[in-house]
Amino acid sequence: MDDSVQLLAAQAQAAEQSIEDEEFEAELKKLMIESLEQRRTEPTNRNVELPSTVSILGKTERKAPEVDGKGNIVFKLLTRKGAKQQSKALFVPSDSALGEHALTATSDLKKEQQDIKKIVLGYEQREEDAVGNYFYQYY
Repeated sequence: MDDSVQLLAAQAQAAEQSIEDEEFEAELKKLMIESLEQRRTEPTNRNVELPSTVSILGKTERKAPEVDGKGNIVFKLLTRKGAKQQSKALFVPSDSALGEHALTATSDLKKEQQDIKKIVLGYEQREEDAVGNYFYQYY
């Protein structure tokens, strides 16, 4: 008899919990629909200001980090208040992990760009030599 009482209590608790879950799901669905409807009626602002480091094509321009006179690296932190976008200067010590990573990342990027430039210029030079040799052979 003790087991049946516990079983009935567990079933009642499960039923009560499922009712609460259903009520929660209904309220959540109602809130989501209201939010969706509100966003549909909101005018969209198509003239959004782009940050200075983002080009028109959506690619970010990688610049070397700026270092101030005190040995800090200056990062730009983009924030948004409502629909207005703001940028703030964030000073990070150059000897911190983030500062060291930023400096090594930019030096690695510069090295990679130089390597690519060397490969492309070498390819163009070889192509010009091949075309020049072709003309000398036949003309």
